[in-house]
Amino acid sequence: MRALLALGNRCWFQSGASNDLRPLRRGGEAISNQFIAAEFSRVAILCLSAGLPNVVDTTAIKIDDFFQRKLIHMKTFILRTCLVLTLLLAGCAVTPPIAAQKPEDVAARCTVTRDDFKKVIYVDAEQVNSPINWSGGVNDYIFWLEASRNDGYATIYKIVFKTTRGDAYGWAFWQEAFDSNGKSLPVAQIGREVGDGGITYELIAIGLPDDYIKQHEDGITIRVDGQRAQQIISLPDNYIAGFLSKVASVGL
Repeated sequence: MRALLALGNRCWFQSGASNDLRPLRRGGEAISNQFIAAEFSRVAILCLSAGLPNVVDTTAIKIDDFFQRKLIHMKTFILRTCLVLTLLLAGCAVTPPIAAQKPEDVAARCTVTRDDFKKVIYVDAEQVNSPINWSGGVNDYIFWLEASRNDGYATIYKIVFKTTRGDAYGWAFWQEAFDSNGKSLPVAQIGREVGDGGITYELIAIGLPDDYIKQHEDGITIRVDGQRAQQIISLPDNYIAGFLSKVASVGL
C-alpha cells in the first residue's frame, strides 16, 4: 500500500511551467529511490519461486483439469501484472539526491519551455522532494527554482513550492516566507485542490527579488509560514549554480 501511495502522489511522467492549469495532484514529482520497483520485482520472484504451487506437476496436486487451468491463468496474470508494474515504475525519474549532484548535472536536468502565444520562456530546475515519512499520515512537499521572461522584459525568479497533506494535517494555508537573514519574500497563491480521502494540495510561488538569487549563490534557506504549518526548505549552492548556468545558456 505504501508503494502504491508513493506512485500516486510522487510520480508523474510530464513537466511544465508552474502556471500551467494541470491538476495539483500531479505536480511533476519524481521518485528519488528504487524501493517501489524493487518491491514489485520481489513479488514477481516470489510468485515464480514459492508464491504459488507448481500447478503443472499433476502428480503433486490432485485436482481436475478445470481448476488446474484456472490456477495456471491466475499465476500468469499475477506474474504479468508484477512485471508490467516493475517496468512502469522503473521508468519514473530516479536521480541522486540534489546535494550529491554536480552543477552540470543539475543544469542538464532543467527543462526549458516556451509559450509562443504569451511570448514567455520558462526554465524549471529539477524538483526537490521531501523525505518519505508518512508514519503520521501523508505530509509531503516538493519545490524547485523557476525563471521566466516575457519578450522584452526582465527575467523573474521564483521558488515554486507544493505540499500534499493528508486529512490528519489538513490545509496549511501558506501565507509568508522569510530567508535566514530575516528578509520577507513575497508569496503568491497559485492553486488549491482537494483530492480523494481528504488529501489537500497547495501550490504557491515565492518571489525572489532582482539579483537576489545571484547574491545568494552560496545557498538559500527559507522558512514558509502558513496558518497551520511551517516548513523550512534549503537550496544548496550546487543546485543554484547549475540552474543559473542553464538560465544563462538560453539567454535569460
